[in-house]
Amino acid sequence: MANSYTGGTVIDAGTISFVSGGLGPGPVTVDGGGLEWAASNTVDVSSRLNPIGAGGATFNTNGHDVTLAQPLTGPGSVIKDGTGTLTLPAANTYSGATTGDILRPSARGQAAQLDAVTPATRLVTLTAGGNDVGYLPRLTLTSLPWPLRAPLCWTSAAS
Repeated sequence: MANSYTGGTVIDAGTISFVSGGLGPGPVTVDGGGLEWAASNTVDVSSRLNPIGAGGATFNTNGHDVTLAQPLTGPGSVIKDGTGTLTLPAANTYSGATTGDILRPSARGQAAQLDAVTPATRLVTLTAGGNDVGYLPRLTLTSLPWPLRAPLCWTSAAS
């Protein structure tokens, strides 16, 4: 069932799980929150997305193969979460990081990059610059499967 409101949708925290037509007719702004495609939903919402805010956007395809055909723009990062495939065929110009294979195995069957970090790891260095600096704490807090006991070194490419 489609919503009847006529304004836009702003997601600045949490996740909205939506069905086809469930986001209303207006533009969609994601700045620190996320979208999750509900059961049997693979609708392309890219033509309605405002530039991704500095807080970033998380897209959970919920086991579906979803294509966002229009370019993604804005200062934020993009995180692909959940199973399924998110395809971004356009010349995207968002300036943040793109994260997918860090948390889950890649489409080519390679292990998730964080699997290399174990309790025996003594040092982890994350390097980022520009708009990605705000992304690093979010990555650390939401994706490490156990408390990181080793020293954590934050390095900025701008330094």
